[in-house]
Amino acid sequence: AFVDLFAESPEHSEAILELHRANGGVNRLRKFEMIHEQLLGVVLSEQRAVELADAFSVIVLQKVMGALEIPGASAALASMHARFPMHAVSATPNLELKQILRHHGMLRYFRSVHGVPPSKSVTVRTLIDKHGYNPRQCLFIGDSEQDAIAAMENRMLLVQVREASAPALAGTS
Repeated sequence: AFVDLFAESPEHSEAILELHRANGGVNRLRKFEMIHEQLLGVVLSEQRAVELADAFSVIVLQKVMGALEIPGASAALASMHARFPMHAVSATPNLELKQILRHHGMLRYFRSVHGVPPSKSVTVRTLIDKHGYNPRQCLFIGDSEQDAIAAMENRMLLVQVREASAPALAGTS
């Protein structure tokens, strides 16, 4: 979606993809700023940020809603849902996240759904405090560096979802 969004700058496609991958879990607005400052050499205006966010949302919804499920994801969620309270925490805006989960029939598995803002770490801390969870008995399942940070800052175990060829995140085993 980031490459599609900046299609008018094809010479930056690879660098945009690298920036996105290196900053997994960072919200899209911050990534737009980084792309503008680091790659395009211009400051991102507020108006342009809104335009990019709207266009990005359309692209992401099309791609994510059309994506195939990670094999076994629904079965794993159904099994865990029956035994543990689960909360979705994402760098995706809240309404968009709920729309995606609803579309894939996964919204029902989560006690609550939280997009940005605030940060994942702050959201997780709020959930721990609100529900009286013991962080050492909680499990964070994620795929980004921000997920690893949120788990570590909240003293939770982390299970990384990744392709076999992808590097392990800090704090995973």
